[in-house]
Amino acid sequence: MAPSAPAAEYEKEIRALYRERNERTFGQPHKSHGGVGRRLVDFTALLVLIGTVSVAASISVYNWLVPTGLFITAEQRLYPTMAQPELADDFVKQLAGSAATVFAARSVKANASLSEQSYLANEALGQALVLSSDGWLVTTQAVVAEASDDYVVVPADGRVYQVTAVALDPAAPLAYLKIANRNLTAIPFAAVNELTVNTPVVAIVGESQSTARSWYLRYLANMGARTPLVGRAELPVASESLPDRFLLDQALPAGSKGAPIVSLQGKVVGLAADYGGVVRGVVPLANLSPVMETLFAEQAARRPLIGLTYVQSTWLLTPSSPGAAGAVLTSAARRAAVVSNSPAAKAGLKEGDSIVAIDNEPLNYLSLSFMLQRYRPGATVELTVERAGKEQKVKVTLGEVEGESNQIKTE
Repeated sequence: MAPSAPAAEYEKEIRALYRERNERTFGQPHKSHGGVGRRLVDFTALLVLIGTVSVAASISVYNWLVPTGLFITAEQRLYPTMAQPELADDFVKQLAGSAATVFAARSVKANASLSEQSYLANEALGQALVLSSDGWLVTTQAVVAEASDDYVVVPADGRVYQVTAVALDPAAPLAYLKIANRNLTAIPFAAVNELTVNTPVVAIVGESQSTARSWYLRYLANMGARTPLVGRAELPVASESLPDRFLLDQALPAGSKGAPIVSLQGKVVGLAADYGGVVRGVVPLANLSPVMETLFAEQAARRPLIGLTYVQSTWLLTPSSPGAAGAVLTSAARRAAVVSNSPAAKAGLKEGDSIVAIDNEPLNYLSLSFMLQRYRPGATVELTVERAGKEQKVKVTLGEVEGESNQIKTE
């Protein structure tokens, strides 16, 4: 039965009152849920905004507090060239032509079998780097210790070549070899300013019983190291020796002494060397060009002489260490701070002087010896010297290191 007219009007009034109450309470009619949905969306947006601001603030604080380069991320250590096998193989093949393996020469009987004539990988003395296409190579004196021709070299072509000449470097722990091969591949050297800690490098090592070579990816962990010391007496060094070493983050196999250490730009950094009983050191080769010029032209390894004994201030850990980086002239057990009649003595240098720059280039983590090797004998250099708290300029004309170490023995 349909409701009477008064009852229907009464029901309309009741519904109107409910709608009015809902609108006052919820801001809109009771049947509409749009307000709750909008609140949920607004609340979610607020959370996202707070999260974004928090992350941005955390990154800003981290970058402010933590020095750049302190940590190495996974992305920084991933280099596409070496991560992809086909690219790595091509890269190593390009470098393999500049590497060689060194053996002690063997006397073989006339009717010896092929196996008796063979040189085995575990007999290798070490590795070497090609310096010129016409047969000059360089290795460390840990591989070739004598100026004799009792060595053979196996380059990338797999043939065995008798060494015809050897020169021992009078300043750096290097040995230069000559073989009769005019088809070798030489690659350029990396400048020191192209290298930093965490620079990725590749060691090329011939360790398998074939012409193939293995490669090892490493990172430069330290560029300011020096040769390890046995005692305090070894702290002062002669200006005609090269104590500088770079360090790798991990050691290489024992057979990799003398192996070329190459950047991913295909430039030579140095040669692998022993450091603390493992092959982790690198003898830097950035200043080898002046020696190569005289080696190729005159068949002599010539190095400049200044005649000083010094301690690099960056090697010192004492309360009275000098403030500025430099080379402090000091005497050693068997050598004066300024050698008598040397170029340094003629220029008026004295014990206690601190050399802080050469030709206005500061001595930072690199040693005085390393900086001097940029020059040929006979060159004149300007030293910035601190004496009694005052700075002055001193010009020195370099001499030449003499002795048997720069003489070549040939067949």
